[in-house]
Amino acid sequence: MGEIMRHSSSSNSRLCLLLLLCIGGMSASAEVYRWTDAEGRAHFGDRPPLSGARSVDVPANTGSPAPTPAERLEKQRALLRAFEEERRQHRDVREKTQHDKAERQRNCVQARDRLQSYEHSSGIYDLDAQGERVFLDDTQREQFMAERRQDVETWCGKP
Repeated sequence: MGEIMRHSSSSNSRLCLLLLLCIGGMSASAEVYRWTDAEGRAHFGDRPPLSGARSVDVPANTGSPAPTPAERLEKQRALLRAFEEERRQHRDVREKTQHDKAERQRNCVQARDRLQSYEHSSGIYDLDAQGERVFLDDTQREQFMAERRQDVETWCGKP
């Protein structure tokens, strides 16, 4: 149990120190103090508690300088352009999906109507090279109807 607390305290110490390093408003001459409370938790502050604190050396901020207002504005504009492009892409995908769904629905209705029409017809024919009607025999008719059922399944899904 003690070892787990030490590890947790060490992780908390590192996290707190990292947070202190990230704070930009602190002057280079400011003192940072570290102390451990009665429960074993590490604390950091700019003023020591009544007792038990030690001073911690904090390295100077060596990060990049703050961006100029023009750089910040350009970054903001680039981000806004990226967001707008992403919204446009999502809109295009949504519109295409809606278009495809509507087209699929139209094709489904047409395929069902054709199948129903052929199922209720007394004879199905095709036109030969001279434009004359050639009626399908039973085998050809069954093959033709199977193809129309497949069309319905393709556009409408399985019943």
